Amino acid sequence: MIALLTLLLTQPVLAQDSDARARELYENGAILYEEGRYEDAIAAWEEAYDLSQRPALLYNIANAYERIGDYEAALDALGLYRAYAPAAERESLDRRLRSIESRMREAGPSSSTTRPEREPSGIELAPVGLVALGVGGLGVGVAFGARSASAKADLAEVCVDGACPVEAQELLTQNRRSALIADICFATGTLAAAGGTALWLVDDRASIRPLPGGLLLEASW
Repeated sequence: MIALLTLLLTQPVLAQDSDARARELYENGAILYEEGRYEDAIAAWEEAYDLSQRPALLYNIANAYERIGDYEAALDALGLYRAYAPAAERESLDRRLRSIESRMREAGPSSSTTRPEREPSGIELAPVGLVALGVGGLGVGVAFGARSASAKADLAEVCVDGACPVEAQELLTQNRRSALIADICFATGTLAAAGGTALWLVDDRASIRPLPGGLLLEASW
């Protein structure tokens, strides 16, 4: 069983508000650790360490990380604790560090619980899919452009010098709506097709994220 270091909670320095909060977090972390809720214990102890800077918390944090199999984080915390530890503890700490390193090598990279650096955002698409999206957008733009042209031609027959009768209002609305949709589809389709073509040459994955004003194309290469 991995033992925890108990903090001396009665020292005058803990009379301050921040240290009182650190003491509370330490005690909560100890309870959570005993319940097997190691990630919650880590969160409590890390905040307590930020407030109090008590090295004993680093030892306990290392224990909790080791329990969940995050050996890299355990090594970091235990190595930092070693810098503050009494000289008499250095030898045993060195053995502990070597033991964790050995377990990390045995576990291999596939068992690492290290959190990813960046969460993926948007919808990941291959460039070929991006090009297809662009072609589809252009096709829709052509269709609505044709509807707009047809409505415009009909208006030309019933309107004289720009003055249109009341019954032509529906044709006016259709013309404006179709023209707007066609413009949006042409712009979006052109962007997607061009972006997909460019990414085809530099990467095999892209990301599209919707924005209030349109689409944001993201990629890494």
